[in-house]
Amino acid sequence: MREPLSADRLAEIRAQIERAHTEVGDVCSRPPRKRFKMSVPADPERDTDLIITAALKAAEDLADEVERLRAERDRDDRETEHLIGERDELHELLDRVAYKIAPVEVIGEHSSGNDPWAHALDLITPAAEVDRLKAENEQVAAKLAAVSRVRAWTNEDGRRFVFVDDLWAALGLPAGEAVDQ
Repeated sequence: MREPLSADRLAEIRAQIERAHTEVGDVCSRPPRKRFKMSVPADPERDTDLIITAALKAAEDLADEVERLRAERDRDDRETEHLIGERDELHELLDRVAYKIAPVEVIGEHSSGNDPWAHALDLITPAAEVDRLKAENEQVAAKLAAVSRVRAWTNEDGRRFVFVDDLWAALGLPAGEAVDQ
């Protein structure tokens, strides 16, 4: 692929085209036998054929530049369309995730003053907190299991009872602490 035309090259092309316009106007204003100027050795600043040839070459360069820019624009358009499609798919996915976390009534809809994705993230319990809560639940479950294994006694009237010290021990608390309630 060709490099873009530099500012200097564009200025040179404009000058060549202007010289060609001037030369063509000059050629057309002269009588038929004196229309074209040619010199030996050839002078690109004076000879009609060289001035017009240079302008035509410059016009080809401009046509190539236009073609290059159009191809670049088309490539950029395709890339932009692709990126917009990816963005839209990501938005849809984020919406689905957010509304799985909480309903629209809780986190709201997209607006200039509301971001349901941020609200959904705020509702998610961090993994470390989940781990801490699981460990706490396991401890409570273990204590509950220990309490369920505390020996129940039966007194003379057939009613069952447990000793408070046995419950404290099952819960891992020091025995003999009284709790007033």
